Amino acid sequence: SDIIEIHDAVANAMLYKGVTLGKINNSEQAIEVYDALINQFKDNFDSRIQRLIVKAMLNKGFRLSQINKLDKAIKVYSELIEQFENSDDSEIQKQIVVALANVAEISLLFKMPGKVLKSIMKCEERAKDEEILAVMQFLRFLVNDGDIYNVVDSLEAIPTDEELGWQFSEIKDYLDSKFTGEKYQQIQAVVTYFEQHKNLDILKQELGFDDKKTA
Repeated sequence: SDIIEIHDAVANAMLYKGVTLGKINNSEQAIEVYDALINQFKDNFDSRIQRLIVKAMLNKGFRLSQINKLDKAIKVYSELIEQFENSDDSEIQKQIVVALANVAEISLLFKMPGKVLKSIMKCEERAKDEEILAVMQFLRFLVNDGDIYNVVDSLEAIPTDEELGWQFSEIKDYLDSKFTGEKYQQIQAVVTYFEQHKNLDILKQELGFDDKKTA
């Protein structure tokens, strides 16, 4: 038990160090710390350690995507999903859904819409979190599998007191270069809503919804 406590403390400290390095945009060093944590504890099956490994993998994927190593990020997320998808730990299951959502978002950049849709559906099958379901609805809109009304409906389902954390940072350039006209304006309004978690009525006004029109 003492050994487990020590391992837990060490793994927690490593995770915290990785997060701190990431916050000061030291992504490469953060990735090295996450790798060290993953390698050091990969054979440890204590549930607390397993959760920290999953977080380290998720954070590593995020950091890789921040330095534009998107194929490597997808590889890490896919390994995480494959390794832990049968875990009966509810915390780990939540992280798997985040990994699936990240894969769906990044796959927009270099996969055909049909493949993106498959990734979206995989995420939706497991997701219970309203924000992630709204993100998936937005991705559907981007690949022309749903309209802006579906997106707003899904945003309305998010509890009003919930802080939104999704930033779409990996796909910002893609959104700027790929879309024009009305759809571009709608996309920017939704992204801004996520960033600022503004009032939904303001979003609807920006989208030009009239009160008579419902989804």
